[in-house]
Amino acid sequence: MRKFFDLPLGTRLVFDEETAALTLTELCGMTCGHNGRESDYSNSGLFLACVDSRRFEGKKLKYKVLQSDLSLFVFEAWDALNKIRIRGEWAFDLACQVISCRYSLKNETDQNAVIRRALPRWVFSPGKYRITSQQNRWGAENQLCHALVENCEFCFHGRETRTSVISSPFCILEDL
Repeated sequence: MRKFFDLPLGTRLVFDEETAALTLTELCGMTCGHNGRESDYSNSGLFLACVDSRRFEGKKLKYKVLQSDLSLFVFEAWDALNKIRIRGEWAFDLACQVISCRYSLKNETDQNAVIRRALPRWVFSPGKYRITSQQNRWGAENQLCHALVENCEFCFHGRETRTSVISSPFCILEDL
């Protein structure tokens, strides 16, 4: 059985109770993924983690919704062996029309683990988009950058734990 979460600011998720999958189908009014019909791990799930030599994403993670209301959506995800636990909190600021996301990753074992990658993921449906962001480089701080993208992967990142190097931690995505 599927449970639908219609959240503020054009955001919608679907939870499949049978498979414990949580799928983002709309974010800020734009369609995401393939709307629950993902055929592989590359388009599914809300988080990607690479721990030791294992990659956790898509159907390799089981989800549980902990809270859902007009101001906060909270979920947890874990792997089949219960080695990792991910907690996601999405706060909705209706006055500013901002969705703020916070994630944590916990090692559930007694052994040390090497985290190679841990990041949230929002996969938008194939199409044409314009991305506007702020870029910073030595001697060229605060430059506005526009990029037209079509059916591709686009990743924002910060180097050396500083978000002001290369990309700032925000962007504007327009569906064309």
